[in-house]
Amino acid sequence: MVHLQRRCATGCAVKWTCRWPFDMDYLPTKMRSIGASYLIRQTPGSERIGGLRVTLRRRSGEVGTVTVEATDWRTEAAVEHSRQLDACVAEALRGVREVGEQNGIPMDEFDVVLSHFIYHASDSAPFCYYQAGKSAFRSALEAWRTRDLSAE
Repeated sequence: MVHLQRRCATGCAVKWTCRWPFDMDYLPTKMRSIGASYLIRQTPGSERIGGLRVTLRRRSGEVGTVTVEATDWRTEAAVEHSRQLDACVAEALRGVREVGEQNGIPMDEFDVVLSHFIYHASDSAPFCYYQAGKSAFRSALEAWRTRDLSAE
């Protein structure tokens, strides 16, 4: 038997007892997997920069969702909206979906969050985000499944 006591937000003591590990089925299982991919090429005249983070979570509803949080990779502040950024996000989504289709992963199994973008108005190009989306999603899937996708 395990006796647990915690304080809630109002300061009240909350007590409960469980028989470890048999009564633990009522606890919600929270799992997430994070993959990231960034390209930073600093070559005079041909600079390229792009990348993002992909987070997988168990779906919270009946159908999984894909959410884009346009946040900066260092500060987590909102990235200024532009048409070029929209094109980069669209390419990242295309890369994520392509990896899902290639590996037979139904996208509605997960809640997918794309965030922590590295973006520069003149040096970012959509193809960087396509590859970054593929790499980051693949990395997150491999961590989720705890095995290499190329071995399947």
